[in-house]
Amino acid sequence: MPLMERVRDIRADEARIDDAQLRTARQVLLREIARAERPVRRGRGLRVGLGVGGAGALVAGGFAVAALVAGSVVAPLPGTVAPASAAVFEKAAEGAITAPVVLRPGQYLRIQTVGTGVRLWDADATDVLARLQPADPVDAEAALEEVQTTETYVPADQSQEWIGTRDDHLGQGYGVRVEEARADFDRIFGGDQFYEGVFSYPAGLARGGKDGESIPHRLDSADEYADLPTDTEGVLAWFEEKYAGEEDDGGIAHFFIENLTDVATFNLMPAQIRSSLLKGFTALDKVTVLSETADSATLLFDRGHGVQFTIDTARGYVTEVIDLGANAAQPSPHLADAPAWQWRTVSTIEVVDAAPTPTE
Repeated sequence: MPLMERVRDIRADEARIDDAQLRTARQVLLREIARAERPVRRGRGLRVGLGVGGAGALVAGGFAVAALVAGSVVAPLPGTVAPASAAVFEKAAEGAITAPVVLRPGQYLRIQTVGTGVRLWDADATDVLARLQPADPVDAEAALEEVQTTETYVPADQSQEWIGTRDDHLGQGYGVRVEEARADFDRIFGGDQFYEGVFSYPAGLARGGKDGESIPHRLDSADEYADLPTDTEGVLAWFEEKYAGEEDDGGIAHFFIENLTDVATFNLMPAQIRSSLLKGFTALDKVTVLSETADSATLLFDRGHGVQFTIDTARGYVTEVIDLGANAAQPSPHLADAPAWQWRTVSTIEVVDAAPTPTE
């Protein structure tokens, strides 16, 4: 049975997920999907198909995919003051267009994404799985970092072969009982928890899916957003039409966190698509600017627990996302040295002269 199905079925009769746990639950599910399925058999459509396996696993293996954001979002009415974050998104939208990456023949745009999640462990839970999924963070007596590093190499001639790499591993552990936590982790996931490889994608096209499916999807989402308008009002209308009924009057908030925290996929999108999405985000009113420099800004999206993200406003990329999660709100007294966040993703974008040789 695929790992995704094992995780789904374990204690299914006891499953209870309230609104505060929705985002975390979905991240966990997608992380397990990421581990269970090889990229050549993966393909989902709307961005989920981009997220697993090679090509940088393009959403850090699903680690950074966020939950649906509920709430009404509309553009500011005439005469009202736009949120301070609007200026940041506008600047980044402009940067995406005015500061394009220029590649010489033979060069690649390399997008690296390092996703680090903190898995808590509670010795007093009733079974192994429950110990690795504490009901209350304050009860945790150990913590493990799960790290996934992905890279995507986009060639100067995008009709040529794109290269993706992926490397999963356990990182640093915290707490005096960390070795017991590691043993439980190995007992549950065995050899299935890690994956690594170098993959080839002709012209940026991948095929895959579950149960023998062969669904093509572009790694940069260009086909998905082919008809996305370039003006702010048009972007909002596009989301409203496309995602009507998604518990979000305008659609843009529903996918805001997915687009910004789906770091690798967002950064792979063509400049015009990134610019259009950033323009649409100017309508959001729950984003606070924490700090700003000449070429970057750090913001906070708050919906009970915070999601902090840094944007390269000079080029229109997302360079860091931190999901504060319950670890910050309810820290364990046993883990004073553990990260005060639940998930952190860091992305770097640079031009390189070569790409690895595919192994699959």
